[in-house]
Amino acid sequence: MPSPRIVLLVSALALALGACTAKSKKYEKPGLPGQVMPAVAGPTLDGATLELDELYKPGARAEGEVVLLNVWATWCTPCRAELPELQRLHETLEGVAVVGLSEDDERDEPEVRELVNELGLSYPIILDNEQRAANALGLFGYPVSFVIDRGGTIVWRRDGILKPEDPELTKAIETARSGA
Repeated sequence: MPSPRIVLLVSALALALGACTAKSKKYEKPGLPGQVMPAVAGPTLDGATLELDELYKPGARAEGEVVLLNVWATWCTPCRAELPELQRLHETLEGVAVVGLSEDDERDEPEVRELVNELGLSYPIILDNEQRAANALGLFGYPVSFVIDRGGTIVWRRDGILKPEDPELTKAIETARSGA
C-alpha cells in the first residue's frame, strides 16, 4: 500500500493538472485574418495623433476606408526595400488608406524622419516606439502588412516584404472593398 504522502502528492498533482486544462480557452495568436484589428494609435511624424480606426470606421470619413497597415523599422533591410512600393500604392489606390507604423525606438526618430524624407513618403507614419501595436498583434519580425476592411476586421496579413503588383495583396484589397 502506498504511503499517505505519495497518495496526497499524486492527488494534488492530478488536481493541479485538471485545473490547468479544464475549461481552458484555446490560445489564438493575435493579428490574424478574421480577427478584429486591435486598437492602434500614436503620434505621427507631423505631431498629430492618429487612431487607425478613424480611417476604417464608417462615419469617421464618408464611408470609411480600407486600410493597408505596414509595420516596419529603419534597421530592417526588407522594410526599407518595400517602402517605395507602399508609396506607389498610396498614390494609386483609391479608397485605400496606406499607413506606416514605425517600431523604432524613440531615440531613432531622427533616422525615421530622414528615411521618410529621403524616400518622399507622403502617407501617415505612426511612431510606436514602445512597440504596443507589435505586442497587440503578436509580431516577432518585420515587415508585416495588414489589410483591414471598413468594419475593422483583418482581411489579410503578410509576414515579409510586399512585392510590386502583388496578386495576393490586390485580391485582399478587393475582398475588403466588397465587404465579402
